[in-house]
Amino acid sequence: MELARLSLDVKNPEVAASCINELKKDEMKDSRTAIEIECLICELEIQRLGVKSEKYTKSFVEKCLGVIRRLDQALQNAIREGDPNVIQVVCVTLWNVCLPLLQPSLRKHVKRSLSNVAKILDEIDSLLIKLRCQVHMEVAYIEEEDDRIDVAMEHLKKAYYFGNGSSYQEHIEIALHRLEISSMLYETPEILEDKAAKIIEQVKGKQCYVPWKSCVIFK
Repeated sequence: MELARLSLDVKNPEVAASCINELKKDEMKDSRTAIEIECLICELEIQRLGVKSEKYTKSFVEKCLGVIRRLDQALQNAIREGDPNVIQVVCVTLWNVCLPLLQPSLRKHVKRSLSNVAKILDEIDSLLIKLRCQVHMEVAYIEEEDDRIDVAMEHLKKAYYFGNGSSYQEHIEIALHRLEISSMLYETPEILEDKAAKIIEQVKGKQCYVPWKSCVIFK
C-alpha cells in the first residue's frame, strides 16, 4: 500500500500498477482496505490519462469525471464505515483527481464533489488544515460564479480561519473584501477606495479570476 502511494507521488505508474495488482489479489482484505485500493486505482487512472491524453480535451474531461464519480461513491462508503482515516484518504484522493478540472471553465463540474469533501472534513474536524483551506477556497470561487455571493463568503470565511497565518491569508482577505463589495447591491460604500472597487466589479460582471494556483498538498 505504502509503496503504491509513494510510486504515485513520484509519478511512476508502472510500479504503482504492480503494487495495486498485488493488493487486489489479497482475498482477506477488509472493506476499508478495499476503499483505499479503489483510491489508488482512481489516482493511477488519472496519472495514465496525463501521459496518454492531451489535457482538457472533451475525452480527457469525461474520463476525469468518470473517475470522480467513482470516488464520490468511495467517499459515501468510507462515511458508512465511520473511519476518519479512510474518509481522509478518499478526500485527499478526490482533491488530487479534481485538480486538473479546477479551471474557470471546468470547475463547475466538480462543485458537488468538492462541497462534499469540505462538508465531511468539517464534520470529522479533520487535522488536514491546509487541505480544508484550499477546498473551501475553490468552492467559494464556484459559488461566486453561480452568483451565490453569501454562500461564497461563508466558504471564504472558513478558508480564512484554516489559512490564518499561511501564505493564503492575504489572498483570502482580498477576495473576502471584494465579495463584500459585490454584495452591496443597493448600498453606497463609505470609503472612496470601496466605491471605486464597486464600480470595477460592476464593470467586470462575472469575469473569472484565479489569484493563485491549486496544488497537490497531501497524499
